[in-house]
Amino acid sequence: MKRTLDSKRILKQALGKLAKTYTLGYVELSDEQIASLIESPTDANEVENTLYDNYVSEQRWYALREIILPELVPDRVEREFLTDDDDAMDTLWEAILERDDSTVLDDLLRNTGSKLWRYDLGVSILDRSIESVRALAEAAGIDYAANLEALTLLVNETGEGDAWVIWYGDTGRVVQPALNHHWQNADAPGAITWTDPHIVVLNSASGSGHDEQVRGTITLPFDPERLALDSKRGYYGWDDVASVYKPAYECKFQFLTRDEVRTDTVAGLVSVLDGCR
Repeated sequence: MKRTLDSKRILKQALGKLAKTYTLGYVELSDEQIASLIESPTDANEVENTLYDNYVSEQRWYALREIILPELVPDRVEREFLTDDDDAMDTLWEAILERDDSTVLDDLLRNTGSKLWRYDLGVSILDRSIESVRALAEAAGIDYAANLEALTLLVNETGEGDAWVIWYGDTGRVVQPALNHHWQNADAPGAITWTDPHIVVLNSASGSGHDEQVRGTITLPFDPERLALDSKRGYYGWDDVASVYKPAYECKFQFLTRDEVRTDTVAGLVSVLDGCR
């Protein structure tokens, strides 16, 4: 006996099964999107709209068609019949969106996980002299004597390259402060600090370099132009050169707001921040 299909009936049953809330899942951000967020001075709404237009809308539709809809309409024939009715699908889609408790940017940042990051120390190593070793210690603001062996290896093993702090850290904890900087809100960071991090001297043109862990705290004024994904800056990244085990570069890091910098009286930074106002 041939059954009679009615999209209105199928829709009504599906609407009756809707959960109170849905969190429409988002896949992680691509490296290109992360780089764009770091570099872009757009406002919060523009960031959300851009991510939605270029990336998220397709994911949300996929979640409806491939995950939610099969739960609401288990019968394959009825499900296919319903999807052929554009008005019914629009009604269902709007009902699900009304229950969506997700936020585009927050969810994407949360789902992306950790990445290998570099922060420009602002010094280039041009030779294997003791002056280069001292310049590297001064740029990092770390104890020269306590780190002499590591600093000497960094200079002697490379001879030429740019110096970076390199670390493995959660994407949200890095990108959100960069966005706060662009948006100039109350949480805009004035400085970034690392405890016992690695430094890499990298020649990104030739694909050579060397890294060492140093001891102490490095604190630098925060500028997104000095921040980069290891995979997206220059030619060769450090992982391209050395095929590193990225979690080995984990260290304690944090961003300080401008007020926190002043409260903590971080040496040398207050005047720098005042000059940037």
